[in-house]
Parts: sequence; structure tokens; C-alpha cells
Amino acid sequence: MKKLWLFDIEDNPIHEATEEEIAREGDERGLWTGDDGVQYFVDWYTPDSDLDDWREEWRQEIAREEGMLNGIDSYNDWMGY
Repeated sequence: MKKLWLFDIEDNPIHEATEEEIAREGDERGLWTGDDGVQYFVDWYTPDSDLDDWREEWRQEIAREEGMLNGIDSYNDWMGY
């Protein structure tokens, strides 16, 4: 699921954005300088763990369809059994 995250200027995700960070106004590009001297911005982000869950669900769906079309051995092959 996409969530708003805090990023540094090099586009590295730092952490899920707090309400204060979301409401903070930066320059015309949405950037602001933190207390540590680094520029930050808030943007949408989907963590890799969410993408992995999606891939696993898709693999299971393919396995079910293969099992219905080609039998239990095909299902087992897709599931890695």
C-alpha cells in the first residue's frame, strides 16, 4: 500500500512521514532543510515488503490456475513442492 514517506534530497526513503512533515511547507519544489542541514521532501512510496507480498499472491494465483488446467503436479511445481 502506498504511504507518504520522508525522503532526503538523494531520493532515499527515511521513514513514514509524520503529520508535521506532511503539513510542512517547503520551497516551490516542496523541499525544506532539516535541523541537520539536509534537504527533505515528502512523497508517495510503496515499501519493497508490500511489493513482495503482491508477488507472492500473484504466484499463488498462477499456481491455482495451472492446477485447474493441468492438474495437481503443475500446481505443485508452481508452488515449489
